[in-house]
Amino acid sequence: MAAVDYKDVFDKAEVGIALNDPERGVIGKVNERYAELMGYSPAELEEMEIEKVSADDPQFDQEAAMEKIRLALDGESQQFDWLFKRADGSQFWGEVVLERTMIGEEDRLLAFVRDITERKQYEQTLEQRNQRLNEFAGVVSHDLRNPLNVASGRLELAREECDSAHLDAVAQAHKRMDDLIEDVLSLAQAGKSIVEPEPVDLANLVQECWRSTDTDDASLNIADGTTVQADKTRLQQLLWNLIRNALDHGGKEVTITVGSLDNGFYIEDDGPGIPDAERKRVFQAGYTTSSDGTGFGLRIVKQIADAHGWELGITTGNDGGARFEVTGVQCS
Repeated sequence: MAAVDYKDVFDKAEVGIALNDPERGVIGKVNERYAELMGYSPAELEEMEIEKVSADDPQFDQEAAMEKIRLALDGESQQFDWLFKRADGSQFWGEVVLERTMIGEEDRLLAFVRDITERKQYEQTLEQRNQRLNEFAGVVSHDLRNPLNVASGRLELAREECDSAHLDAVAQAHKRMDDLIEDVLSLAQAGKSIVEPEPVDLANLVQECWRSTDTDDASLNIADGTTVQADKTRLQQLLWNLIRNALDHGGKEVTITVGSLDNGFYIEDDGPGIPDAERKRVFQAGYTTSSDGTGFGLRIVKQIADAHGWELGITTGNDGGARFEVTGVQCS
């Protein structure tokens, strides 16, 4: 077995590597890729103050990054994004991994740096797009609700003056419009990135959703419980939409079961199920087989799962109904 030349690995690595002196706040030995990223020669970087390659920009939360460095000095491996400044004054975003290490008797921070500027630009573009979508949904909601409220008020006045089956049809149309407005708003929010997930008791949240839903003669069975790392509000929305979907398609006496998986959870019912040919289409916006459905419910579920980094699948339940499995979830 050939011996590993660690110097050769260091020099030829495709990721930037630097051995920094945290006590003096200076850069130590660097490899060629690190020097290339910063726009200096390796010799110019050695003994240079770390601050000189750090950008001063309001979009960069330097204090949060400094906290990561302090944790790394305590011996905890850290990964974070840092805004760097090159020799020519241009900037780039780097993904940094810090490891505390000892070189002889000297304490050093081993820094691995990878250029992620394109990814950051994409994330910023996506965030701006989501913001515009959210603003558009809010405007549409406001502009639709005002005339809808007027129409609902007029409907109540009409009921006082006459009794007609046509008025019931108008009321149903108003409800459908209200459902569409709510789902458009939910869809605009569903795909936003999850910033600070928290531990959420799945069983308790399912029961909250159940209590806030018109369930007729349906039954809820919680097979077992788990705690998941999630945005509680959006997880509640995901669960509510899956429960509503089962109630809409499973019949008035449907039984809905919720349980845990090794890396997630499932919701299934004993209704008619979803044919294999339809399973890829149900997550598309506007797709529905119900005359009262908006076609957004399962699309919202998919968007929320994607925002968490979860996988969402459909299979057949134990009693032949639809079973939705959410995996890739951090559970405890």
